[in-house]
Amino acid sequence: MFIDTLAMLTILLRRIWLVLLTAVVFAGLTAGFTLMVSTIYRASMLVLIDPSVRQPFDNPNLPTRSGNESGVIDSQVALISSDTILRPVVRQFNLVKDEEFGIEGGTGLLSGWLGMISAPEQSDKPLSEVQQENKAVKNLGKALTVKREGLTFVVSISVESREPEKAAKIAEAIAHSYLADQKSQKETSSVELMEQIDKRLISLRERLQKAESAVQKFKEKNGLQSTGTSGLLINQELGDLNTQLTEARAEVAEKEARYKELSAVLKKDISPEAINDLSASQPVSQSVSQLRDQYARAVRLEANLETELLPSHPDLIRAKSQVTRIKGLLQAETERIADAARMDYAVARERVANLEKAIGSSVSKANVGDAASIHLRELETEAKTTRTLSQNILGCAKEIAELEQVVVPGARIIASARAPEHPVWPRKKLMVALAGILGLLVGTGGVVGGEAVRQVSASLKRDHARAEMTASRNRDAGGLARSDSGGRAFRQLRNAHGIEQHSAPQAPAGSRPQGRRRHP
Repeated sequence: MFIDTLAMLTILLRRIWLVLLTAVVFAGLTAGFTLMVSTIYRASMLVLIDPSVRQPFDNPNLPTRSGNESGVIDSQVALISSDTILRPVVRQFNLVKDEEFGIEGGTGLLSGWLGMISAPEQSDKPLSEVQQENKAVKNLGKALTVKREGLTFVVSISVESREPEKAAKIAEAIAHSYLADQKSQKETSSVELMEQIDKRLISLRERLQKAESAVQKFKEKNGLQSTGTSGLLINQELGDLNTQLTEARAEVAEKEARYKELSAVLKKDISPEAINDLSASQPVSQSVSQLRDQYARAVRLEANLETELLPSHPDLIRAKSQVTRIKGLLQAETERIADAARMDYAVARERVANLEKAIGSSVSKANVGDAASIHLRELETEAKTTRTLSQNILGCAKEIAELEQVVVPGARIIASARAPEHPVWPRKKLMVALAGILGLLVGTGGVVGGEAVRQVSASLKRDHARAEMTASRNRDAGGLARSDSGGRAFRQLRNAHGIEQHSAPQAPAGSRPQGRRRHP
């Protein structure tokens, strides 16, 4: 089977008018279609959503939600497309009565035909206001497209409408509705949080009052009085007594040492050396110091007179008498001081004994109140914890009350919607051009395909004719061979019976035999 390409090109050139007519028909039908359908315009806005924004009363130590940025942005995209954002826009523009988004929305020529074909039968019962509003919200949702711009925090809000100004206004209204919802949500959260904090503060105040009352009653019942930050009074008293006992024991040791030293001096003979040693280790009275000086002068005078005068000289005798007198005075004064030291030593020992008794009594009281102290500490810990919690919540409540009107927006508009100049559907020039190209392709395909079918059909017919001619020749050759064999048998039979037969004239070669004549 052979296809003549040159013949196809020739036929294509002859029928180029048919190809052009097909393209014109396609372009005309498409142009008619674009005139039948409704023109759609698309207006878009860009909104920046920053998930890392903190409110003034947020805890700075808590992590932001920016760790899951993709999930946050996707959630906001779904929120913008939700009924919460779209319903205020429907009410703002009264889209229930709008011919495009209302209950008659989408009733263009083509969409009306499609709706009559695909829509199920509806009842004649009129829709309620809520149902009409729901239908308007649904139609607006179909015309709305919300998407994230790549991997950024920018969200695109696009609205399609038959009127470019309406598309721009609705897109802007949806963006502002979203921002208003975000602000309202934060304010509502603040109000709800304040209500919960107030309820919690009331319960905490009652709990704190009960805890402090329990502590006070337990102290009165068990005699456990406290002195502010110093703890229980018994413990403070015990600490003071221990301090006093330590000081008293040190004083006893000092008094004992002084008394022993004075006793040792009294046991010896009073001399300037002994008095000097005593003065060096222990403080002495002024009288002892004066007597010590007088005794030293008297002893020097006596020694001088002994070198100059006879033992019986009156001056020497007076000097010796003076030394003896002063020595006696020193002895008496030293004994007086020793008696005073002994009395101080006894008083110090008695004070130590009294302090030891007081400490023993305080320790007994402290041991008796140990179990009560443990329970008291539990009650005080409960009261302290409740007080601290109440103070923290109260401070947080005051802070929120001061800042509840200050809401930092987490989103803002970065590109306002503008009325589009060109529709997104239908694109008439593009569609007509594509339809013309498609018509050219269909027309060319039809012409070329028809010629190809014609050539293939003619080739098949020629092959069929050749096959029939070959079969006919084969049948003719078979019939001639059968005629020759029958003639030989007849001649043999004729010779056997003596019958003469005249042979028939032979037909020219290539012709079909005309039959045989039998002679008697």
